[in-house]
Amino acid sequence: MHGEVQFSRVFSWHASCLQIHRDTPVSEKARLYPEQQTAMAFPLARYLRVSCLVAAAFACLALIAIPSQTLADATSVRFVLQDMPPTPVAVPAIVGTPEQPVFGYADAAARVEQLPPVEVFTPVSFESGVLTARQSQAASCDSACDSTPACEPWSPCPPTCCAPVCNMCPGCYAWGEGVVMFRSNDSNRMLVNDVNTTNTLISSGDLNFSAAGGFRVGAGFCLCNGWTLEAQFLGGLNHVATSRVTGVNNLALPGDLGLSVNNFFLADEVDVRYESNLNSPEINFVCCCCCCDNSCCGSGVCDSCEYFVGLRYIDFSEELAIRSNDLQEGISTYRVRTYNNLYGGQIGLRRRRCWGRWSLEGTGKAGIYANDASQVQDPIYDFPNIQYRSRREAEDTVAAFAGELNLSGIYHINDIWGIRGGYNLLWIEGVALAPDQLDFTDTALSGTTIDTNGSVFFHGASIGLEARY
Repeated sequence: MHGEVQFSRVFSWHASCLQIHRDTPVSEKARLYPEQQTAMAFPLARYLRVSCLVAAAFACLALIAIPSQTLADATSVRFVLQDMPPTPVAVPAIVGTPEQPVFGYADAAARVEQLPPVEVFTPVSFESGVLTARQSQAASCDSACDSTPACEPWSPCPPTCCAPVCNMCPGCYAWGEGVVMFRSNDSNRMLVNDVNTTNTLISSGDLNFSAAGGFRVGAGFCLCNGWTLEAQFLGGLNHVATSRVTGVNNLALPGDLGLSVNNFFLADEVDVRYESNLNSPEINFVCCCCCCDNSCCGSGVCDSCEYFVGLRYIDFSEELAIRSNDLQEGISTYRVRTYNNLYGGQIGLRRRRCWGRWSLEGTGKAGIYANDASQVQDPIYDFPNIQYRSRREAEDTVAAFAGELNLSGIYHINDIWGIRGGYNLLWIEGVALAPDQLDFTDTALSGTTIDTNGSVFFHGASIGLEARY
């Protein structure tokens, strides 16, 4: 029996040698072991007879010992030999590439060291009566990556990437953040002056807004053909600025309106309140592409690039109220409200890079909008409760622009949840600001026009949670 096994081994090896003998370079033949050179010299007829017998025997053993699922797997084939000699036997092995094979012998009692992760064919080895032949896997990826195929570099919207913690291009995701934003005030119009010195006591530029808290939430769900439907909402931003000045019958509003209304001229106290509100929902169609450095799955570097197009609505409104108090006659108020409803489309790009449990994400978006703007001025009442100016209003539809930038850092708690924090910039151009609508003239047409040349800038930090799965 021992001789038969040795016979079958030798001639099965000879058959494989014969198949590649003609294509083997002379330099490679010179490096062959003496046993292999002798084997390649066997007569062709003998090869054919023995090869047929050996192939039939091994086919029978394979049908008995190999499960059907294993047979279908081209990367793992196991043959069980029933009568294996108890002593280690040196058996031939083929390594290298199919185009340039290199021949050698492997010790059956020792575990063959895994070859470098290039196109490698694992040496054939006999261990405990089992012949195993499989294509080697890259040792640099851990087991978690075996079940998740790596993305093709910058392939069109693959479903996932290799590193499980990074979770690039997820099927579903959501996030929620609290934001603290500041806003600019570029207006600089005189609101209150001193009738004795003609000095400006309060201007619209003196109204400095304090920080306002709001929130941003969003979610995305993967659709067919690699596209994701994403919706988000930024809102709750209510900025307020106030100023107050007191005097002794020396305060007045500017222009003819200040001279005509009793409580606006020679007043004792003037309070100014400036307020704005911002809310903005949007819906985008997102396509995500990603690639991963598989040198160390789970802690390597992964990149994703998401480009998107969508629709956005921006509701930006303001109110400015000047309350003048004449201690002898009473109180009169000049109040202006503006409404900006921006409807339009936007495009954007989001880049994300992950290093293990840390990620850095940058988002930029810009859009052109139609601004349905309007302004309303409340009636002005004078002492003794007489309506001096009726309600005035105006509206117009103009082109507007909005651009937004965000830079966030994310710490991944686990494969799904992450803590994110970042900084946000939002610029809106082509809007009606309340101070720009003030009309201190005193005519029948005063307050009946609208100025939409204003701009506003928001900036601030955000912190929250995200979930990606």
